[in-house]
Amino acid sequence: MNNLYPSLKGTITSNSKGGGNASPTPFFFARINDILVSPNTKTENFFQDAGGWAGLGSVKFTPIGTTVDTGVTTKLIARPLFTNIIQYPILNEIVMIFQAPSYDLNTDPQAKTYYYLTTVGVWNSVHHNIFPDLTTFNKKIANSIPEKEILSLGNSFTEKSDVRNLLPEEGDIMVEGRWGNSIRFSSTTPQKQPNNS
Repeated sequence: MNNLYPSLKGTITSNSKGGGNASPTPFFFARINDILVSPNTKTENFFQDAGGWAGLGSVKFTPIGTTVDTGVTTKLIARPLFTNIIQYPILNEIVMIFQAPSYDLNTDPQAKTYYYLTTVGVWNSVHHNIFPDLTTFNKKIANSIPEKEILSLGNSFTEKSDVRNLLPEEGDIMVEGRWGNSIRFSSTTPQKQPNNS
């Protein structure tokens, strides 16, 4: 683990009481640098490094609290934990990451890989919750990088100002997409203002 990222061990370990021995925490948070949604990626060899077609949905990440040179691409890769319901993050969103058994388990009983669980709702928005690294952001501004490249949300994701979260009712179970599409399982309630559609 130390070879992949020099400061990662310090980011995801904590001192145990009294003895001073470090033990890994169950999870940590990281910022998304790239996501694999097709064989054509902006990061060289990402498709192969993530396992080819079996790696679709994988992300490259930088742990929060660590700094990466903007010219260097992280080698840390995490896969989606769930395969039936997946919330793919976009660039600069923060996700929860932890280690769990990998597909090499039969040859190495200790084999583990990184998985991501969910996007952190920093802004409590269904549209996006990006939170860029300000050091990198400020360097791009200082280097006169074009505005649309300063804060990239991805290859095809475009921010919209008119996407809003549904207003909840008591007991609701809701599934909301990033573009205002939703499924709501709710009870019949008196009409309230503002209108909840």
